[in-house]
Amino acid sequence: MGRARQTHIVILAHALNPALEELCTQICQDCRESYGLRLLLHADHIEEIPDSVGGFDTRPFTIRDLADRFPESDLERRRSIIPGNAIFPLLQEAEESAAEYLWLLEFDVRFGGKWSDLFDSFADSRSDFIGTTITRQVDRPDWHWWSSLRWPDADRPQVMIRGMLPIFRISRAAAQTVREAILTGWGGHCEVLLPTLIQHRGMSIEDIGGNGLFVKSGNYNRFYENTPGVAGLAPGTLVCPPANCRTQCRDGKIYHPVKT
Repeated sequence: MGRARQTHIVILAHALNPALEELCTQICQDCRESYGLRLLLHADHIEEIPDSVGGFDTRPFTIRDLADRFPESDLERRRSIIPGNAIFPLLQEAEESAAEYLWLLEFDVRFGGKWSDLFDSFADSRSDFIGTTITRQVDRPDWHWWSSLRWPDADRPQVMIRGMLPIFRISRAAAQTVREAILTGWGGHCEVLLPTLIQHRGMSIEDIGGNGLFVKSGNYNRFYENTPGVAGLAPGTLVCPPANCRTQCRDGKIYHPVKT
């Protein structure tokens, strides 16, 4: 479990509520002995910021903070990390953290089992990027966000890849690679930017589960199920809004979005 101790679990949230505290508490109970725990809290509309929530150390940020730190982004114009800019709070955390790997979870992700079972299953993986529903453009050409990807003229990727990323893991090295590439003109929705760029740079990518090309042996449909060829990915346990997973989370699967 030594490699797990070099890994942080990071939750991204925009509001304080009982559901978030319950999620933090559950993960803390399962993982606090082996993982660093951080809460990236969008604080523009929160008056009082607690030092911690459910055992997670709070890292507040504002859009102004991010726009100042990443002036090459479009955060100043859009004034939001939605859609597609959720990577910037994590890049900031990666720059300030000594962790070798960082898991990012959106606040509406749940797991039907012990969280440590999920994270420990990838503790020995050296993949630089681990996401869900990782799919090549040729296999899903109608996806809306392909056209958002930007790159310098001399650095065109040969293959475009997307992921569904309410939960993913990125290495510190890959985060630094993304940061440097953005400075040279790369950009776009993070769900196409991250897997495309990271593979383009010769780094390794992996799918948490599902049934696609990037799933490692033994993990097929192990941690989630969905329908990659369909807009919204439903039916499945890990789908896109406005579809909701309101069922009881069970069977060792990831569920998203879970609205309470």
